[in-house]
Amino acid sequence: MLVKELYVDALYYDEACLAYSLYYLLKEKKLSLDDDTSIINWDDIDNQAVHELMQKNHLGIKKIRMFTLKMSPHRFAFIFATDEREAINHFKHVFKRRPINCHEYLLETMITRGNTVTTFREIRKEYSHFPQVAWIYERTKGRQGNNPPPS
Repeated sequence: MLVKELYVDALYYDEACLAYSLYYLLKEKKLSLDDDTSIINWDDIDNQAVHELMQKNHLGIKKIRMFTLKMSPHRFAFIFATDEREAINHFKHVFKRRPINCHEYLLETMITRGNTVTTFREIRKEYSHFPQVAWIYERTKGRQGNNPPPS
């Protein structure tokens, strides 16, 4: 695998530490995008410098996750947020009450949306501000399974 591919994956999957470590090594010319990842010398990284880069966040990495918050026995809010606390606070702000519970879904979770199958990661691209209520889902009686389609 090339450094370029690993770097793109780190950005795509919001892996800030890896992305900024590679950014640092590239900036310091200790490797290039066309190098094979097998030659990366992780000992060449100045952890303090990488930490400072992460604090400045020039790459704009903000890990956004998907949470489902139960509103009632058959009704759920799907919220994109950075963590569970942010999702719950956003739920309380929007719906003026506490959720019954809160569970995280992996962004790679496949769901049916209309006539297509997609992932939460793909749906997240539709939004630019977070936290964000993506949709409300109401489960009908008799429905089985854990793959709710958005409404």
